[in-house]
Order: sequence, then structure tokens, then C-alpha cells
Amino acid sequence: MKIGFLGISEFGLNFFKHIIEKYDVVFATGKSKEAKHTRSISELFSKLCLENNVNYLGNVNVNEKKFINLSKTVDLIVLGGYDKILKKEIIDAPRIGIINTHLGLIPQNRGCNPVMWSLLRGESQGYTTYFVNEKIDDGKILDMQVVDCEDMNAFFTYKKISKICSKNIMKTLSMIEEGYLGIEPRGLHVYHKQGMPNDGCVSWAWTNKFLMRFSKSLDFSPYLPMHTILDDKKYFLRIKKIGKKTFKENISDGTILERNNNIISVKTKDGYAVCELD
Repeated sequence: MKIGFLGISEFGLNFFKHIIEKYDVVFATGKSKEAKHTRSISELFSKLCLENNVNYLGNVNVNEKKFINLSKTVDLIVLGGYDKILKKEIIDAPRIGIINTHLGLIPQNRGCNPVMWSLLRGESQGYTTYFVNEKIDDGKILDMQVVDCEDMNAFFTYKKISKICSKNIMKTLSMIEEGYLGIEPRGLHVYHKQGMPNDGCVSWAWTNKFLMRFSKSLDFSPYLPMHTILDDKKYFLRIKKIGKKTFKENISDGTILERNNNIISVKTKDGYAVCELD
């Protein structure tokens, strides 16, 4: 089976390493445009392509006619972190189709930042590999797995899911070779647009349980964590511990109770939160 590979990300690089061991990868691309956060991965990716005689095309717009024609020469295209919406012509170009792996369970968690939204809502984490169609994260499902990520923040949740789905991509490709076409998504469709919940700003009037979920959902290094305004100053911080406590005094939610270097204790609706300043 001849394969094309589009885009690059951390888990996409791991996909690629597995795929080139068995399949004939005709070409590979970067993203549509250079992205600073994937520059180091892109360098590793291009080197890997060179070592394995894969035609690396760099950053391309895959919806252009010349690339569509190239895509007609392969059986399947695998998305590894491409960042542009694919139009019908490119979707229909490979003999079998195009597959993508989304780090969320679809259709309940479609769109942007699926790990973040699952954490925030206290929902199951996992991934879905599916055939791409003209809708976003809504094609026939080839593989779906729930991954136990209890007590992890967004960064470590992403790492764990990425590792598992990278190992399982070869099984999915074998199923496709055998003629498996997947099943339609079932259940409530929820799509998340780009952006942070509440613009990344924490409210100390939320319950302690939700505060912890909010903090973990936005804890994804090297990006800044959640922020707050305390004593007319903006802070970026992570919640390390929460606790219940009844105060005799009438203390407003969001009041700093104690500070020790970069550790502060903040009054919350249910008691207090011990936070680490970024």
C-alpha cells in the first residue's frame, strides 16, 4: 500500500516512524505554513524522510491542483498534524481516502483542543482514528480507544494518549488493507471552536472541584497556564492543592490568604486553593 503523509506534530512523528518500517511512503509534507512550536520536530522529520528516501515537500497547501494530482498516485494519505482544512478534491484524490487521528472521542468531542475540553468537563479521554470527509472530525470511525488519564494535567494527558495511538496506527492500517471502511459516529455531536474557556481566566467563585479541572485543563507546557487578577495584578498560576474551610470573617472569594515566595493561598467558594505562580 502506497501512502502519503501530511503535516507534523509530536504524535505524527511517532506515526511516521512506525509507518515507514512497513509501508512505501511516497511523499511527506510539513504544515501549510512554518510554525515555531514544531520547528525542532520538523527538522527531525525532514532528516527522517531523507534517511528513508521519502520525498519531503516541506510546507505546502495540499488543496492546490499540483498536490491533488500527486495525491492520486497513492492509496492512502495519513494526517500527522496538518493544519489546514481539506477540501473535497484532495479528500477524494487517494484511492482509499485520507485518515486522521483526533485526540478526543468523537462525535462528543470534535474540533479544537479536545484534551483540554475533556479535562474541563470531567469526561473520558481517548483518541479516534477516522476517515476524513468534508465535515470536521466527523468521518467513519476506524479505531477509538478510551485512555485512563486520571489526575493528569493536559500536557501529560496529551503525551499518554499520543503514545498509545501511535502504537495502534499499524493495526488500523492493516484493517484498511483488509477492506475495513469503519462505522458512522454515534451519539451527541459537540464541536469546539478555537479559543480558551473563559479566555483562560479563573473565577474563584467556582467550586473547588471545577477549579482544579480548569487548572489542569490549561496546564500545557510551554504555553502559559490559567490566569487571574489578584490585588489589581495579573498572575499566571497552577492550582496545586484545594481544601474546604469555613472562615469566620467575611472574606471575598479571590482574596490572597497567604503568600510564600511563588506559592499563594487563595480564598475560594468552598474554602481555599494553594497555587504556584508561573
